[in-house]
Amino acid sequence: MTTNLLSGLFAAAGRDDDHGPAPPSGLPSWSEASAAERADARQDCYMPISADVGRLLYNLVRCARPDMEVEFGTSFGISTIYLAAAVTDNNAGQVVSTELSAR
Repeated sequence: MTTNLLSGLFAAAGRDDDHGPAPPSGLPSWSEASAAERADARQDCYMPISADVGRLLYNLVRCARPDMEVEFGTSFGISTIYLAAAVTDNNAGQVVSTELSAR
């Protein structure tokens, strides 16, 4: 796998502020923000899986050999890398990833 890339992404995630951003402008709390507003406000925040979960995803895809994996919410793509590596090593399948934030 691309361990240098993953190491860099995990290091950047570790430097992220644990508290996250404030609610979108004009809203008193996160509970009043729409899903799109929450996604846009957190677009610069890493929300990664752990390396252990990444290895689990990789192994599950390698063993199950599904035709397609669908990921809901990409953040900065750490889980996508694990899924794509498994698909590549299987020589079959594809990864479809979605993200609510347009950026």
